Amino acid sequence: MAFEGFTYEARDFFFDIAMHNNKEFFDANRKRYIDHARTPMRALAAEVADAVLDVDDTLDTRPERAVSRIRRDTRFTKDKTPYRDHLWASYRHSDESVSQGLNLYFEVSGVDVAYGMGFYSATPTQMRKFRAAVMKHQKQFLKIIEAEDLMDTYTLLGHDYVRLPAECESADPRLLPWLCKKSFYLEHVEGFESALDPILAKQMSHDFRLLAPLYHFIDDAMHRA
Repeated sequence: MAFEGFTYEARDFFFDIAMHNNKEFFDANRKRYIDHARTPMRALAAEVADAVLDVDDTLDTRPERAVSRIRRDTRFTKDKTPYRDHLWASYRHSDESVSQGLNLYFEVSGVDVAYGMGFYSATPTQMRKFRAAVMKHQKQFLKIIEAEDLMDTYTLLGHDYVRLPAECESADPRLLPWLCKKSFYLEHVEGFESALDPILAKQMSHDFRLLAPLYHFIDDAMHRA
């Protein structure tokens, strides 16, 4: 089905499940969840799939694979609340988990809509490969990140090292915000009202395609020996 936008009922459901985070409430409101949260989320995931495949045609774009479950896995977390108060979609390779590789993603909550690209939690090995690629190809990387619209659309986020890694001390200063990251992601955020408009799918598709050159630079770096 085509993406027709979310409704204020979706926003209210996310707020309600946050306040009443238990099985009894969810079971009583399962239809609200399916009709107003899961269904439009999967429709949006399907509608932006072509743009995702334009970035990387090996990513798994099946909505049932990409869109998260509302039920959380609490086995290994201190937070034992059983349900999420938001939904996310992550496009990744079929043999990877969310935490393993480079992802294109979007998220909808009762407060906002966010989408972008990055690592859930990059490993030290992945970041060493990324830094090595940037240091070796500084001009190429600068050309990518200074392309028109990319950094006007997205914000670079992630935790920084206290000190810049020694191998990056000779880098062009414009690269330092990237080289000092322990892990990183680029994200665009808008208020929940943007989720009400079906045009969100076209906007996200356009903005995902902006990420293609950067995605391929990073992906190539990850697979270098």
